[in-house]
Amino acid sequence: MSHYDLYTSLGLDRTAPTTALATDIDRRIADLGAAGGARYSELRTARAVLGDDGRRRLYDQQLDNPAAPEITVADVEELAAMPVAATDGPPSGYTREIPVGPPPVTAAPAAAATARSPWVVPAAVATVVVAVAAVVIVWLVTSGGSDNAAPAPDADFRESTTTSSPAPVPDTSAAPSQAPSSPSHATPSPAPAPAPAPAPAPGPGNTLVTESGSYGVGLAATATCGSDGTRARYVLVGDGTAKCDFAGNVGDKLAGNTPRSGEQTSVSAYSPALKQQVALTCSQVQDSDRDRLWKCSVDSSGSIIYVYP
Repeated sequence: MSHYDLYTSLGLDRTAPTTALATDIDRRIADLGAAGGARYSELRTARAVLGDDGRRRLYDQQLDNPAAPEITVADVEELAAMPVAATDGPPSGYTREIPVGPPPVTAAPAAAATARSPWVVPAAVATVVVAVAAVVIVWLVTSGGSDNAAPAPDADFRESTTTSSPAPVPDTSAAPSQAPSSPSHATPSPAPAPAPAPAPAPGPGNTLVTESGSYGVGLAATATCGSDGTRARYVLVGDGTAKCDFAGNVGDKLAGNTPRSGEQTSVSAYSPALKQQVALTCSQVQDSDRDRLWKCSVDSSGSIIYVYP
């Protein structure tokens, strides 16, 4: 029986941790681009399966199980689209860099998919284990510590919970026939509360339509230049007049140089518009996904360029 092996097909190290595989596949996706065709789709499938601890565990178990049905390309694409029970969180130190979702999968009849899918049994077992654990925890919480003697109430808790007698109703027949006399002077009305201060106006924020997991989320960028024509992973432009060809040259200067916290540096890049070298001052910033990048300002004009090295 010959399984569809993502590790062998893509030349990946099976002993590598999930974080290392995710980073490697992200880099390949960024280098190849959406025009990569079938290879691009295979990388996206591998990212969804091998870059997730839960899906990778199911995939490795079936890959090593000699009694499991043959794993096909369609099976792996189905696994990439399956929701998997959440783990304790993303692996330590891993930051998502680009959005990679499961590739589109052609729908198959539900009965046929259920009958031959190699992931049904492992996923069902994981679901049952989680459900049983939840029931045990609830039972322990609701029944744990119960015995014949009820625990003594907290000394600071004064509300009576041991009597069922209703509170006495005051005898209105003995009430005085006339109300007490009013005071000789009126009680002053309290001063009106001051109006709340207006909320501060929001900052410029991200002027692009980007979502979490995308390049430039939370940055005051005005246009994306991508990774074409530069050795950097991704470049964008912000306020000012800088163009993508110049931004790509700046990205070449900073490619592979991930900024440390609070780091600053100066670079010089060729401007096709000015036909000369232009000096920039760059400092470390991070986007809303907490990815570190360079924010570079042209010394002479203040134009902004963002570089994911």
